[in-house]
Amino acid sequence: MLWNGKWKDYECVFDYEHRTIMLFDENKLKIKSLQLGNPNKLSLEFNVHIQWYNDTDINDTYTKWACLILNHTWHFRAIDIENRNDLSNCVSVNKSKNIQISL
Repeated sequence: MLWNGKWKDYECVFDYEHRTIMLFDENKLKIKSLQLGNPNKLSLEFNVHIQWYNDTDINDTYTKWACLILNHTWHFRAIDIENRNDLSNCVSVNKSKNIQISL
C-alpha cells in the first residue's frame, strides 16, 4: 500500500461486519485500519469506488504491478492480477468470510 509517498508491505484482513480493512505491518508489529464505508450493520451502502490500473517499475525492479485505488484515496499494488482481483472482490462484496491477502 502507498503510505506517505512510499510503498509498504502489509498483510491485510477484512472485517466485513464493520466494513474495515486491517493492515498488519510485520516489521513494526503495528496494525492500521481503513474504514471503507458506514460501519453500521443496517446500512445498505454501496459506494465503495474501485479503480484498476497497471504500473511498471522500470528503474528499480522491472516489475509490472497490478494496482488498485479504493475510494479515490488508498493505493494498493499486487504482484499479479489474481491478487488484485481478490482484493477488489473482497471490498466490493459484503459477505461473512475470512480472507487474507499479501500486498
